[in-house]
Formats: sequence, structure tokens, C-alpha cells
Amino acid sequence: MLKFNDGIEVLLDDRKVRAGFMFSDMDLIGIPHLLVMGDKGLDAGTVEYKGRTDEQAEDVAMAHILAFIQAKLN
Repeated sequence: MLKFNDGIEVLLDDRKVRAGFMFSDMDLIGIPHLLVMGDKGLDAGTVEYKGRTDEQAEDVAMAHILAFIQAKLN
């Protein structure tokens, strides 16, 4: 687990398993904010964000992700 000065804790799941397996685990342990970085998004300069209670994921520009998460936390 990484902890940033802004009080944000990050759990990086870089296991060599299918994405669905990782998403299922994150749901089981109650991770409230999920950021997915994939090849397609990285090429476009975006990160996929999905809140625990959100129906749909949304793409957020990498340059704005910290401000976006801080706004979600407040």
C-alpha cells in the first residue's frame, strides 16, 4: 500500500491474473475508488475511474486525476 502526503492510500494490484479476478477481489474488500490503467487508456492519456456505487466507469485525463480523486474524497 502506498500513502501520499494528501492522505490518499493506494493499493496497486499488479498480479498476473485476469482483470475480472482483480476487480472481484477489490469489490470483496470494499475498495471505494477504482482506477484502471490499461494500454488503450494510456495511449489516449486517460485513466478509467469507477466509484464503488457508480453504475458506469468514466475516463479521466491523467493530468487531472489527482484533482479528480481529491474532489471525490471531499
